[in-house]
Amino acid sequence: MTRRLRAAAIVAPVLAALAATAPAHAEVVRNIYAVTYDATVQWRLEEAFQGVSSSDSVSYNVEGRLPNVTFDDLVLQSPSSVVVKQTKPGTMKLRTDNAQGTSVTCTGGPVTANGMIAVGQIAGSSAFWIAPWLASEGPVTCTDSDGGTGTGEMSVPAPNAANPAATAVPPGGVRLSPSFAQLDSGSWTEEFEKRYTGEECPRYVASSTTSCAWSVQGRIRLRRIGRETRADPNDELLSPAKPTAPPKLDSGRRRAKATVRCPKACDIEALIGAFGMRNGRPHVTPGRSRKVRVKARRTGTVSIALTGAQRAAAGKGTAVMVLRVTIGGKRREATYPLR
Repeated sequence: MTRRLRAAAIVAPVLAALAATAPAHAEVVRNIYAVTYDATVQWRLEEAFQGVSSSDSVSYNVEGRLPNVTFDDLVLQSPSSVVVKQTKPGTMKLRTDNAQGTSVTCTGGPVTANGMIAVGQIAGSSAFWIAPWLASEGPVTCTDSDGGTGTGEMSVPAPNAANPAATAVPPGGVRLSPSFAQLDSGSWTEEFEKRYTGEECPRYVASSTTSCAWSVQGRIRLRRIGRETRADPNDELLSPAKPTAPPKLDSGRRRAKATVRCPKACDIEALIGAFGMRNGRPHVTPGRSRKVRVKARRTGTVSIALTGAQRAAAGKGTAVMVLRVTIGGKRREATYPLR
């Protein structure tokens, strides 16, 4: 399916009372998914300062599920998140050496992961994000080069403590861009990865850190548990005023025309715009408009020349005409793809 047809399928409200060729109302496909995830987190820090060097590392896995999510067509309807507090098998290692030739070695596990896993919509886009914000801690047992032993705790903070953002990929988030076919299937799995090095890495200190790397690699799985097709809530009928045919472009894509018949005297306003997304919702950016007055039981035609930008939108399949008809003191509105 071309981009033009996809845009038309999303934005095209239509009339139920058109002529014999009239299509059905625009519809929204709603998919409800159960969401699970699993991921491996690894961290390594190398430091050297005033004759003392150290090497620390942590590795562990997390897994679980998020609250169910709902997509209307390609749009995630609301963010979903879950607090993570899991104790899993893992490894924690620490070694410190000093200039006098003595050393301390620590090992430990299991590892307790604390933080949050979240998903959210990217505004102005059909894509969404997943963000794992995870810290870790756990007990270690230590032995020094003189034979001494002891116990302690080792902890690694999350690389980023940001909260989920509604308008963009938040710090620590990874962009995911499934197609409509993927989201409309019974299940969908996507791998994700996020890495931090340098100053963004946990426990990095400019004066002593020689290298630092924190990474998370995982998978998110969406399994459909519900599906329904419902009328588009933006699908308003112009009835009793009716276009005699859907608005359309001329052969050169330079003008758009609509003809509306009114049973009573009415005012018609036609507006040319470009369809897109804003704050995760369908949105029409308005352009040129024109108004006409139509007498009772007559037809009125509105013709509007397209600008260069609107012709470009028509070439991409995102140009639309918004028809607003005021009759009997009430105004109705519908949006049509221009073809």
